[in-house]
Amino acid sequence: KYCLGGGLTSTGSNSTNQVLDPKLKSVLPASFFGARFERTIAPRHAFLAHLGLPSGRMLWDNANDSSLLEEFLLQHRKPKQFAALCNLWRRTYGASNIDNNLPITSQQVVAFDKLFQRGILSAARDDSNYVHSENDSKNAATKSKSPSLLDTANVTSAQLVRYLIQHGANAYETDVRGASLFHWAAGCGNLDGLKELVDCCNKRKKGTSESSSQLSSPGNSAALLWKASRDDAIPLHWAAAGAGPKEFGIGGSVDVCNYLLSVCSQAEQSIITQRKLINAQTRDGNTVLMWAAWSGSIEIVKLMVRNRAETEVSNRNGCTVAHWASSGGNLDVCKYLAKMANVDFDVENYARNTPLSHAVAYGRGSVAQWLRDEIQVDDSGNNAENLAMDFVNWGESGLGLISEDEHAERKKISELFRDWADEMGEE
Repeated sequence: KYCLGGGLTSTGSNSTNQVLDPKLKSVLPASFFGARFERTIAPRHAFLAHLGLPSGRMLWDNANDSSLLEEFLLQHRKPKQFAALCNLWRRTYGASNIDNNLPITSQQVVAFDKLFQRGILSAARDDSNYVHSENDSKNAATKSKSPSLLDTANVTSAQLVRYLIQHGANAYETDVRGASLFHWAAGCGNLDGLKELVDCCNKRKKGTSESSSQLSSPGNSAALLWKASRDDAIPLHWAAAGAGPKEFGIGGSVDVCNYLLSVCSQAEQSIITQRKLINAQTRDGNTVLMWAAWSGSIEIVKLMVRNRAETEVSNRNGCTVAHWASSGGNLDVCKYLAKMANVDFDVENYARNTPLSHAVAYGRGSVAQWLRDEIQVDDSGNNAENLAMDFVNWGESGLGLISEDEHAERKKISELFRDWADEMGEE
């Protein structure tokens, strides 16, 4: 269905009742049915497509040579034999996607296999740069110098996304937390991979109605509207916060955010307006601007503010973007929000915690000092001061499991309150 160029034909009026094309069925050798499709045929066929060698329908419906499919199935199993076949076909038929005269090697074939078999989630996250061809874990120095699998295979993560979808991968796959491939591509800053996801879904229109204006571009809809089942965050939230395979909130990608906004402006207005997209909230009421401010993504914060992001929204705990920015600890973000967006940094949430309290709680000393020295926020009830002393006491007691560096930073924050108290006494 996928590898062999749509070798399915519909029978009768029911388009879902499909059988193999008779010609394809007649040329399929017995070895095809005994092969491990996902482990051998699919990655090797994708490699043919990557190089621009004969693939798909050309393998079995070629007027000049109908033996290509059998030759491929006989030679595809072992990397060295398959590399030799690729070089033979390259000399015979040409390879439209190769721009050098270097021979195709078995190492290149194996590297491509490994990348393909890691799956579409890995390709969407673009995490294969962390995987090297040298698997000697005992020699870290040798491993760090060895090329990545992407370099060895001479392929990009975006191309892998395309090949995997072309070979049957589910573009609408989600992880255990309900985050989609669109979320991961956006969060990891994989702009090219995200574009491939959108384009492939738009072209295939899988499971959508041609007559529905909202779903005529399912790739656009998924990129703009897909809500993660865990918290209802959309891909723009992830793009603003930034994500890695094992971390979150590492700083977003302004290029991905701009792309999503451009998709929104070009898409049908029935999908969502740009202003609604920018002000989308998670299940807890957290906005894209909040996540961008928390992750310290200053350029994305500026982008959201320029596009009329609401700055006075509070989530279900009463926290505003000021609380999120103070928790994140990026002083430039805090200053920009205060000066350019007139964000109030002296507001309490429902638990009567201020942005100053959040800065103290997360050990953001520079933000705490700025809030007291320049913004001159009021520490009502001495909540922030008491919290600062609590952290110091926990560190000294050994119960708080605080590192020495963090304990030193906590002491500096607590001393800020003492200095302010002394200044107030002198006045």
